[in-house]
Amino acid sequence: MKLKRLNTQDHFDQLKKGQLVIVKWKPGSYEYKKGHEIGHYNMYEINRNNEIILRKRDNIYFIIEMYLNRESNASDAYVLQAGYE
Repeated sequence: MKLKRLNTQDHFDQLKKGQLVIVKWKPGSYEYKKGHEIGHYNMYEINRNNEIILRKRDNIYFIIEMYLNRESNASDAYVLQAGYE
């Protein structure tokens, strides 16, 4: 198992539903204020607005373009990958 940093649109495009995504939230974000500086989520989907939906029930998501431009409440995002390269 290894962590792969999500830092291009292609990385996000390769995600599949259910993959484990780990997000570090910026101070001041809603998740950070709830005490979840780092959260882990089974990715739900990337919608037509290019938002990664991490937990639909709790409305946890971020806009990928803003993340890539360092303008998002998510400061870092990783996917857990199985296997070795």
